[in-house]
Amino acid sequence: MKKAALLLAFAMLPQAHAAECTTPAKPTEDHQIKRLRQTLESFRQDAEQRRAAAEADRLVSATDKVEYRQAIATYRDDLAAYRAAVRSARDSACPFAANDVFGLDVLPGELDSQYDLPHGNDAVMLRIRYYYTGDHGAEVSMGALTYLDGNSTGHWAYRPYRLAPGFHVALVRLSMSMEAPNGYRSDEIKTEMYVHGKSVFHSRRFPFVHEWRRRSTANITRP
Repeated sequence: MKKAALLLAFAMLPQAHAAECTTPAKPTEDHQIKRLRQTLESFRQDAEQRRAAAEADRLVSATDKVEYRQAIATYRDDLAAYRAAVRSARDSACPFAANDVFGLDVLPGELDSQYDLPHGNDAVMLRIRYYYTGDHGAEVSMGALTYLDGNSTGHWAYRPYRLAPGFHVALVRLSMSMEAPNGYRSDEIKTEMYVHGKSVFHSRRFPFVHEWRRRSTANITRP
């Protein structure tokens, strides 16, 4: 990743909220708070291993400073989301875990050669840390869209990410659509967990002020 790209990278955590406690119609193993804590610990251990690998690569000069800093920034953001999920599990009076999103990073997005390069579409990559109980089956994905003043901006397009039960990271590519104007503004990103071909069963909004602009295709490096 180029050094300038780091300027776009930042993390957001959701505000604390009191979730309603409801008994699942068909409780699964992943509905248990104990299971949430177990998957969180596995997630933390994986993050620690990635940090250790980045430190080791740095010592043998196998990675440059920009890549190292990005790896450490990702580690810190993962730990922040982990702690937010731990607090949620600790403070919950409900015996059941719920579907939720615990953090979001916005990183520079690579442009798709078929859809973006001909139009110069602006794009970002979202790293979304989520917990899914599995209560809506296997045909579920994560999507994202842009908001301004509480309403969808339209003009967005995203590449959905298939969800798995447990605490994981979803990678969702969010961009301007091919029909979008040359520029528009957003002040939030809305994440959505949804059943394919049906309804959204969880959503959360994060602040994200961004001026979406067409890029000059003459200055874009093709993959």
